[in-house]
Amino acid sequence: MELREEIICEKRSYSKALDTHDHKYSQLMFPLSGSIYIKANERELKLNQGCFYIPPSCLHTYHALERNEFLVLDVPATYFTVQQEFKQSIYIETSEYWSSIRYLLLEHFNQHDQADSLHHLVKYINHSLSTRALHKSVQYIHSYFYRDIKLEQLAAMENYHPAYFSAWFKKQMGYSPQDYIHHVRLKEAKQLLEHTSWPITMIAHEVGYQTLSSFTKWFRQKENQSPTSFRNNLKSKQVKQ
Repeated sequence: MELREEIICEKRSYSKALDTHDHKYSQLMFPLSGSIYIKANERELKLNQGCFYIPPSCLHTYHALERNEFLVLDVPATYFTVQQEFKQSIYIETSEYWSSIRYLLLEHFNQHDQADSLHHLVKYINHSLSTRALHKSVQYIHSYFYRDIKLEQLAAMENYHPAYFSAWFKKQMGYSPQDYIHHVRLKEAKQLLEHTSWPITMIAHEVGYQTLSSFTKWFRQKENQSPTSFRNNLKSKQVKQ
């Protein structure tokens, strides 16, 4: 399975040969001319307009019956943090918004723009994909993970009975609702430990823990180290680099 460590934006053409594979990075495909036939997550379509999102580890098959050219964006899984968890491919119809995204990507490709501008654009795309792809209950968790979220509250958002909702949620996201809340909290805590100088107590409150001791105990269970050790280890790695 192919791995990407940097964002790649380039033009590609596809052949008539049937190709089936997956990769460890996310991919966005924008048709520029011609078309390809693609199948992913039981979804089959002729891609000749709009754009198509393929998540990491998603087996997909494609081939072309005509000359074609696509603008393709390969994005390491860590950049599309939400889409990494949402395991379904997404077809996005042509719109003014996504036409603008394609235009900006083409400008970057044609002008060999700085990598920083591409990173900012990818963050913008990530937010848009997240809003489009995620279910109401998942969006709510990402917005309010620091609150005391009740199962019944989430189930009502999807119009499911709580007993059925838990099974449905795990099938969609690969986690139980409670485990997913902890997953989002942990990701946010690690981001804050790495990218801010906030006191550990402040980070604990930010991700929904009222006391430092409860946060430290939970973090240690998840990462086998304390929040302070996690931060110090990151600093040591950065110094060595």
